[in-house]
Amino acid sequence: MNKLNEIISGINSYDMEFEMQITKHITLSIIIKYQNKNWEWSYYGRNKAGVLENWDLFTYVNKQFVGPRSIALTKKTREKINLGFHEMIKQLKYDNSYRLKILPVLNDEVRELWNSL
Repeated sequence: MNKLNEIISGINSYDMEFEMQITKHITLSIIIKYQNKNWEWSYYGRNKAGVLENWDLFTYVNKQFVGPRSIALTKKTREKINLGFHEMIKQLKYDNSYRLKILPVLNDEVRELWNSL
């Protein structure tokens, strides 16, 4: 796996975005925003080769990151994407500079994953 890149942090002190390229063509992104008095985490994937032509939203359900039903992903690609999102959160957890930014913004859903890594 590649190293996590911080794209945006603190434009208005409430937005953070992290990206990681997991294959030659697939890039994943985690966006954390403070909205409506809550921290909202969004997960996106993009494949420059065609399957995920735009940034597609993924959701975290039953310990898996699931993409939209409208895109056809192979089992291998789904596994790579799932592992990629887990790796991104793991890197956020174990990198001292990221961990200090992320700990205060964990919501219940992410905290469960965070604690399992």
